[in-house]
Amino acid sequence: MLAAAFLAASGVFFEAKAEKKKAPVAPKSPVIEKAKPESKPVKPPATDDLYEGPGVAEPPKKASAPVAPVVAPAVTDPKPYAPRNADAWPSEYRPAPTDLLLDQQDENRAAAIAAYAEAEINAERGNADKALKSYKKAAALDPADPRLAIKVARELLKTNDPTAAIQVIKDSIAASPKEPKTHLYLARIYADHLNKSDLARQSAEKAVELAPDYFPAWKAVLDFSAADGQGKKTDELIERAMKSPSQDANFWLEFALFLRKNSGLENHKPPGEDEKKRIETTYKRALELNPKNAAALAQFGDYFALLRDHKRAISNFEQARALKQPANHPSLENLGEKLATALVADGRKADALPLLERLVADFPDRNDLGMMLAEVYDQTGQTEKALAYYQRSLALDLTKPENHISLAETLVRHKHYDRAVATMQSAREKFPDRPEVTYSLARCLALAKKHQLALEMFATAQKEMKGRNEDLASDAFFFSYGAAAEQAGQFEKAAELLKKCIELKPDSPEAYNYLGYMWADRGEHLEEAGTLIKKAVELEPENAAYVDSLGWWYFKSEKYEEAKKELNRAIELMAGEEDATVFDHLADALDKLGKRDEALKLWKKALKLESDIQDKLAKKIAEAEKK
Repeated sequence: MLAAAFLAASGVFFEAKAEKKKAPVAPKSPVIEKAKPESKPVKPPATDDLYEGPGVAEPPKKASAPVAPVVAPAVTDPKPYAPRNADAWPSEYRPAPTDLLLDQQDENRAAAIAAYAEAEINAERGNADKALKSYKKAAALDPADPRLAIKVARELLKTNDPTAAIQVIKDSIAASPKEPKTHLYLARIYADHLNKSDLARQSAEKAVELAPDYFPAWKAVLDFSAADGQGKKTDELIERAMKSPSQDANFWLEFALFLRKNSGLENHKPPGEDEKKRIETTYKRALELNPKNAAALAQFGDYFALLRDHKRAISNFEQARALKQPANHPSLENLGEKLATALVADGRKADALPLLERLVADFPDRNDLGMMLAEVYDQTGQTEKALAYYQRSLALDLTKPENHISLAETLVRHKHYDRAVATMQSAREKFPDRPEVTYSLARCLALAKKHQLALEMFATAQKEMKGRNEDLASDAFFFSYGAAAEQAGQFEKAAELLKKCIELKPDSPEAYNYLGYMWADRGEHLEEAGTLIKKAVELEPENAAYVDSLGWWYFKSEKYEEAKKELNRAIELMAGEEDATVFDHLADALDKLGKRDEALKLWKKALKLESDIQDKLAKKIAEAEKK
């Protein structure tokens, strides 16, 4: 089996084809000649000699008298009496016809194939020494075959014998000096096993010289240059490679992948304009050579997706899908999913939904697709469908805490706080040693206004994180913990936790604003509160909530005109949205400025909005109407 497989792979077949002709009619009177006495008796062929054509007649049983051999009829064309197939076992009595004999080169190739097959059999049987011996024999018999030489060299390298491997490759180069693959493999041996970068580079350059349209050779030269830190040299080599005469679309696709990785794009580093121009040029050349190459289109789409150029990514993904080619290239795998992701990222969630629904139907066990569909339902306001798919994802895999957490977060976004708490309490029973679950439960409890329980759970989560998952003790954790403490009325603890958040993330406007507003609202540390709030506004000047905090700090500092100005700006930044607290703050400032009628209108407007300050607003309105 192995020998046959190698024969097939090598393209070496020795077969005599039978000619399809009608059998000739023998003449009525064959000519018989008297036999001449032989000096040596003719030895009959063995009984298992598989010969299919005419041959030497079998001698008679009585050896005393010679018997005349049968002579073929006298015909002009000898072919009718030639064998139908090549002799399966030529021998000294029936030598093979000269046109079926192999020349010396083909004999060596056949012997090399046999030796290679023997090597593979020994390798399968675990006899490494015998295998290696046969591999060497095969390479010696047919050094011109680069595949055979590289295979033997690879086996020698496994035995930590780079010198012998190099000799095999050099012998192959001597027999076939224009074969780029052997030069390239020699370069790899020099680089990876002998640390001889100069020799490696020379061999790789030779491979490029022999085959400027063979990209692996270019990649080796570029890799060696990059490894030596020769940025300018690498850039020059890239420019040379861009001038390759290759008419193979795959050359340019491989080149584009190299350029992407070389630019750092795969690691989310934005490439420079020159780098982008080169990458796009290589993709365009590949598509010019083969416009209906779905793999090239998909790969081009991947490139634009990495650049967050979602529109161009979508265009390429859609063209690739329209070709309906088999997914026989990595870039074509999950093409529908990539298109759906790009559509969502581009804000075309309605277009992504039917595609995601089909994907979930086709791959019901793909939990990640179900979660993506749930998120898109959630983002398009289809809350019940979103919750159903979150529940479905949870049912598909109860072993992942993140599924429980995702469901709870969706419930929280839609203000189903009690259901969120119940979901995470159930999760904590399943995962009692997972701090991220405890942390999520603490957040749900805080939002459900179960403040004391929330604080206890935050403290528990902080203990669980130590020595287990300390990365969770991030600025976000301390912000949530601090906000829960403030809601529970533990202001000193809240300040301590919010300061810790700022320490971990000095550019966190949310923490600056929360702590500053808490102090300003209580009339405490007003100077420091103003500094904190101004820092938040400096970081996000268009944030209406932070501008409202600044206006409220001016109010608490008895600077009512400044308060009015900032609070009016906060309402403008809200762009049509209405917030009861901002209206209340502005009404208070107007009231202090003697504009009670305007203040009363704003308080009444705020009272119509759903908020936590309904009772306070009603009381202010009642007092204002009395005056």
